[in-house]
Amino acid sequence: MFEILQKFRQIRPTVNLKIFKNQQYSQMLFSKIQISFLLRTNLSS
Repeated sequence: MFEILQKFRQIRPTVNLKIFKNQQYSQMLFSKIQISFLLRTNLSS
């Protein structure tokens, strides 16, 4: 039982890092979409 917990602790940081990277990526995508949307509205007006 203890070994399983230790293994889980070893795995967890990488999972957190992946989640963090995914959040960063989605934020980046969102900002790109926002920028393109703003540009489009400015161009059309």
